[in-house]
Amino acid sequence: MDSNKSSNFDLLSIGDATVDIFLTLQKNNDKLHLDKEKNELCVQYGEKILVEDSQFMLGGNACNVAVGAARLKFNCAFVSELGDDEFANVIFKGLQKENVSPDFINKTAGLGTNFAVILTFEHDKVLFARHLPRNHEFSFENVSTKWVYLTSMGKEWKQAYQKTLDYVRKTGAKLAFNPGTTQIEEGFENFKEAVALSDILFVNKQEALEIFNFNPPAPIVSGPAGGAIFNEETFREILLKIKEKGPKVVVITDNNNGSYAVDENGKIYHIEVFPGVAIQKTGAGDAYTSGFISARIDGKDVKEAMKWGAINAAFVVQKIGAQAGLLSREEIERKLGENQGFQAKEISQNVTLNEAKDSIEKEDSSLPLRMTS
Repeated sequence: MDSNKSSNFDLLSIGDATVDIFLTLQKNNDKLHLDKEKNELCVQYGEKILVEDSQFMLGGNACNVAVGAARLKFNCAFVSELGDDEFANVIFKGLQKENVSPDFINKTAGLGTNFAVILTFEHDKVLFARHLPRNHEFSFENVSTKWVYLTSMGKEWKQAYQKTLDYVRKTGAKLAFNPGTTQIEEGFENFKEAVALSDILFVNKQEALEIFNFNPPAPIVSGPAGGAIFNEETFREILLKIKEKGPKVVVITDNNNGSYAVDENGKIYHIEVFPGVAIQKTGAGDAYTSGFISARIDGKDVKEAMKWGAINAAFVVQKIGAQAGLLSREEIERKLGENQGFQAKEISQNVTLNEAKDSIEKEDSSLPLRMTS
């Protein structure tokens, strides 16, 4: 990192980066067996499996979001700590190619860089990842930004999170937050400050249930996208309960069933997935996040931001990897113009948090969802 470099950004994206190695497995391979009932991909121990295709790409939540926002013509920097190996050089060059500043990356001598091997088979994936310990000794010296995106980091993450939150408070930058696997495993109490300070909190449905200790009773409503899903009333209650923790806007993504959000005023929206043919799922959440944040940087409301997110996600899953399908500004504006009927719909009346809380407490015995103690 060049400590003398002074820059103004639309977005600082803070977290880990990886090099992703994608191996596409042959569909008609008698050495592979997909057990759909158990959701298991099986192979005989010691077998040699031929791959149909292989690709070498950048990955990691923060890296993907930075590249996504840069494609949409926003001035972005990636803040992270990497090793000093060839994978780190690949990440540096990849970011520069995407017009994302790598000037706030700290390299750690003697350590390698995170990488992942992703096996793709019949529209889904199996991921093997290496995450090395980091001290996350990056600096915010001489940098200003409108927005900060804070997301997944490895084991030594707490000091880095605190440093980021202190920077947000000091500068007044807006914070978008998506906790990673390590943070979620260590429990909400360890990152509740980030949630409370967030202008936007992004989680998927399963993360929302785990982080905030929701316990949905059976049966759960079945939806047209397949599988078991919640009804809109349940999502309304989840969103409002999470919003009580402090974030101004909460976004929950729900795979093929679209996404839900509550805005600053308590209005709740749902948007379907944007139609398209998916060949894999890697990067869909990050693409949604980069589209949503970019729209907010551009002054759009939550309802419009959901459209940007959904459209961006729909095109990422049509290509291998988390970044190849990310749309340019011209492309997303064209898609928005061509699909003006694609809209988020409001699913609840505008109510205050206190009114919602009182209503939930009064009717707790009949709720389709309850928060456990």
